[in-house]
Amino acid sequence: MFYFGVFFLLLLNLILFSRINSFFPPIWPDEVLFYSPAYNLIFGESLATTVLSGLIEGMDHSTLWMPPIYFLYSSLFIKFISPSLVSVRLGSFLAGLLSIIPILGIGKKIGLKNNSLFLLAALLLTDLLYFKISSTARMESLCLLFCFSGIYVLLSEIPYGKKYFFSGLLIGLGVITHPFAVVYIPIYLIFLFYNNSLQISNIFWMGVGGILPLLGWSFYIFPNSDLFLLQFGAQLGRKKDLLFSVFTLITKVKIILSGFRYPIFKLLLLILTTTGMIYIYNRTSNSRDEKKIILINGFSTIVILFFLLLSSESWYVFYLIPFFCIMVAISYEFGNRFLKIISCLPLLYNFIVLFIFLSNNFIYNNIAGLQEIYFNEIYKRCHDKKKIYLQAIPDPYFYLIEKNVNFEIREFIPGELPLPEDFSKNELVSQDVYIFYNEDLIHPTLKKFFSENPNFFEKSEINIVASSKIDIRFFAVVYRKK
Repeated sequence: MFYFGVFFLLLLNLILFSRINSFFPPIWPDEVLFYSPAYNLIFGESLATTVLSGLIEGMDHSTLWMPPIYFLYSSLFIKFISPSLVSVRLGSFLAGLLSIIPILGIGKKIGLKNNSLFLLAALLLTDLLYFKISSTARMESLCLLFCFSGIYVLLSEIPYGKKYFFSGLLIGLGVITHPFAVVYIPIYLIFLFYNNSLQISNIFWMGVGGILPLLGWSFYIFPNSDLFLLQFGAQLGRKKDLLFSVFTLITKVKIILSGFRYPIFKLLLLILTTTGMIYIYNRTSNSRDEKKIILINGFSTIVILFFLLLSSESWYVFYLIPFFCIMVAISYEFGNRFLKIISCLPLLYNFIVLFIFLSNNFIYNNIAGLQEIYFNEIYKRCHDKKKIYLQAIPDPYFYLIEKNVNFEIREFIPGELPLPEDFSKNELVSQDVYIFYNEDLIHPTLKKFFSENPNFFEKSEINIVASSKIDIRFFAVVYRKK
């Protein structure tokens, strides 16, 4: 029954993905930035982010602003399926589904029975945020797969020494998929403690395994170390500015909750689950092993929350979801009848959120149709031009290049990089059409260019209105050179 239930939920996820992958999640500019080097690796000569050519030095031949594993992974789907957004989204989605295997394996290792394991699987497979981020052409789900596979290896029966090496290797692969994997290093140490194997020799073998992928990345970086300092360093500089100059603690809490529908209810569920865990821990009838299980998951969740408060990205809330789901499953496994009922509330919340989401997208609105109209309106303003600068959400990049492969498209850089204002001025002002979803986010150089040359442009707006309230806003301001 357990396997049938999990298979049924997996099938539902696959069907849902096949129906909505072209419009949900909304196509994000990040996806274009991650698709571009993977595409150029297959059809060009190197990991080149051509959509940033002229905007950041070296992007037209070497992409060094992110570690390379996700690019390599995505390129396989581009090569063997098709060069499209759907292919790379499928790669991320499958990584998200595969991540559930080691998560369930960890649950079994810490003593969860089939009913609790099914609840754990159901929570993950019905979580809209987990589905959303897994379905986005970003690296979070692949990074999660490496990190949780490493934890599972730590708890496995692999011969002494080897499991620590392979566990370290997996977290090393996680780090060169996304630097956030570094957060899992203290979590690995917590699980070493749980397994009574927190010893210098074991940490040493983990370090040996972990450093190998980093050495591979360093060999790739070394010939262009100056470009790496510029590209990767600019990203780190943006993060530093956001962490210590822009976001308050309240803003950071809002970021953590922003990905969830009805975040107040999600917060209440988190508080209820945490309270239940504390109650179970303090019960005198609990065994020492049960207390350790609660502690390791509690400390792991605290580690993730701490780094989420330091981070500047709502994407990273994805890494919190598995630990919250494990907390709920532990509460169900070891709790009394009342706590078992409380533990089912997050699943009920997931189903309600899914029902409302599906109703809004398939009954009250035709999101796919609205997106088609929106993209077509953008195309009408670009069809007789060549150079296009995009800062739109949903991003029409894939629609436009399908319509005209000769378009030269440049993507805006997410966030403001700490580079000189006129760093990419020549490329910025040379475009034929500029498309913005929010005029407040226009690059300062372009704002100045528009204000100083008002007669150079025809300004228009695109606003496709839905019949009821939806999350996506199909709006854009277009500056078109006369």
